[in-house]
Amino acid sequence: MCIFLCAGAAAAVLTFLTLHAKTFPVSESIGSQLKQTVVNDIVAFQSAFLTPLNQLLTVSNTLNGNKLAKLQNTIGELMTPHTFLENQTLTHDGIQEPAFAILDELKSYATLYPTVNNNQLDCANMNITPNAAVRMTVDATTGCFRCKTCSTLMDLVAISQDRWKRNPFQVQLDLLIAQRQMLEFASTEKTLVPAIVAFRDQIDDSFKEFAQRTIEIAGRYDKFRDELHQVSFFGCLGLMGLAGLATLLAVAGFIHGISSKKRHLARMSCCIAEMAVVVAVLLVGVLYTVAMMSQDGIEALRLFENDTTIFLAPSLAAQNVQRVLLDANLVRANRVDSILAFADTLRVPPHPTPSTDSPSRFDIDALYLSAFQELFTFRDNTVSTDKVIVDLFGWDESFAADQRTSPVAMAFGNASVTSPYNGTLHQELLNSSISRLLDPDNDAKLVTNDDLAMIQTVFNKTWRGVADQGAHQNNLIITQWYFAAHVYAQKLRLREYTAVVVEIISRIRSLLDAPIEKTRAMESAEFQVKADVEYFTDAIRDSKIHDCSYNGNCGWLRASINELFALFQELIAHAERAAITRAIAAVCTLLGLVFTNCFANRLRRNTVKVYIGS
Repeated sequence: MCIFLCAGAAAAVLTFLTLHAKTFPVSESIGSQLKQTVVNDIVAFQSAFLTPLNQLLTVSNTLNGNKLAKLQNTIGELMTPHTFLENQTLTHDGIQEPAFAILDELKSYATLYPTVNNNQLDCANMNITPNAAVRMTVDATTGCFRCKTCSTLMDLVAISQDRWKRNPFQVQLDLLIAQRQMLEFASTEKTLVPAIVAFRDQIDDSFKEFAQRTIEIAGRYDKFRDELHQVSFFGCLGLMGLAGLATLLAVAGFIHGISSKKRHLARMSCCIAEMAVVVAVLLVGVLYTVAMMSQDGIEALRLFENDTTIFLAPSLAAQNVQRVLLDANLVRANRVDSILAFADTLRVPPHPTPSTDSPSRFDIDALYLSAFQELFTFRDNTVSTDKVIVDLFGWDESFAADQRTSPVAMAFGNASVTSPYNGTLHQELLNSSISRLLDPDNDAKLVTNDDLAMIQTVFNKTWRGVADQGAHQNNLIITQWYFAAHVYAQKLRLREYTAVVVEIISRIRSLLDAPIEKTRAMESAEFQVKADVEYFTDAIRDSKIHDCSYNGNCGWLRASINELFALFQELIAHAERAAITRAIAAVCTLLGLVFTNCFANRLRRNTVKVYIGS
């Protein structure tokens, strides 16, 4: 009997330790999870999600008191006048057409390299060695100089077109896109603020209701938990006291009964053991109730997952909480994504780059001029035509001068033969200026067949003492004159070519003035509202970044539900284990009671004989 009572007392102590070390902390963790973690997460999410919208609606002093509606009205007034980019598209650049139409004209000159006006001559098929002798013989007479700068002139045009697309055209598109987006933003002047206010209030009310309901449930749970805690705690203390006292009395009763044959201690132990059994059975019921109610808590969580309206009366609040539980985007679910979509796309140039978040404003003049920088440099280097024909085409003036004086040497260079060309006309033509060299008949036409015929007529005298009467020498003079005339005629063409190229490139600059001025005005208008616009777009984007379905922002509710599931399951396990040990304590105490009672009944009683006289 003592063994069973000792086992019952030990089971009672084990139950108390289980409750104190495991069951009670888990039950307190459930309350803390409801009252603190969930509520704090609700407040934190609500603050992160709605604070940017609240700041947007109240508008900080950094914006000089501009309200959103006022900003939209200002944007409409500033953006509407700038229409010169309306027809700009990715496939059609109307601003660049006049400038590049001039460059198309330049192409026809560039492909000449330049050449003489001879349609039968194709410089592209001529293999010209780039040395002085070839340049001043083949090149000068044919015009196929094929200098590097001239042959790459079309490359300069291609570079200008590419830079135009990369710089001015891209900036124009950025300004145009920003203008259209801001005009669309300004058109929502009467609807944007009410929509944001309604959405903000709806989300705010939903989470306030959810937090209030959670606090209410947590309060009810705490109240019920405290009651069960007190019953279990004091019940365990009472059971341990009764079980220990019953055990001590049983041991004392056993020793006293054996020695004195008296059983009053054993009887007292039975009475206390009976009370311990009753208390143990009651505590088994209490702990089993805790396990069952924990199971009810799990079922309640499952019901909450399936239908939040069971816990939240307002349907909108229940729907929003359900969306948070499912990590569904609140902006999209409440159909305000189209209204707030401008915040994701509206950006006023200049845009941030990988190297800086605050780039400098556009230098519109430098932006436009940079597209034609190589052409303008080419133009500046081509202003001095006498120098440029040397730099570009390798013109050798000494070679040309030698060719010009060669007819004189041919006419008077032989001292043994008297020259027949001592006449005034002969001397005038042989020692003529370049203009007379190119036009000996003074008909204002340079190096024509008539000029050749005149030269052939003038230099057709008979040479005395020469076998062929000087026919060969006359032919050399005429040929040399013709070659020298062609050399200087080509020099004129080179000068005309460079002058035309300079004039064509110079015409581009004047065409850029109007686009530069209009682009500068449009950029200035957009920059005036850049800071204000980006303040509002950043605020809305900051709010959307903290919305659900992004970066696990709403995983906190699912994590809390899962944590509550785990805590309730752990509480069930501990409560069932405590109930089992309490049942063992009850059984052991009951067996100890039975054996103690049997022991008390088996003690010998003093025999009293009563004699009755008859």
